[in-house]
Amino acid sequence: MNNDGAVKAIDSLIAQRAAIALVALDNSQKKLADVNNDGKITASDAFEILRYSINLSKNTIIGTMIDEYVLPVYE
Repeated sequence: MNNDGAVKAIDSLIAQRAAIALVALDNSQKKLADVNNDGKITASDAFEILRYSINLSKNTIIGTMIDEYVLPVYE
C-alpha cells in the first residue's frame, strides 16, 4: 500500500489505522487492504498483512494484489 512493491509491516500499520478511521485510503489502497475481500478493512486484514510480511502466511491473494497494483506512497 505504500508503493514499494513489497508487503511490509508498514502496510499492516496503514491497514490498522484505516480500520479505525485514523487515515483515509484511496480506492486502490482499500482494495489492497481488504485482504479477505469482505468490503471492510478490519484488524483481521491488517493481521493477515503482517503475517504475510514476516512469512508466516502464504496467502497468495496478497502477493497477487501487490503485483497488480502500483500505488502512490502513503504518508
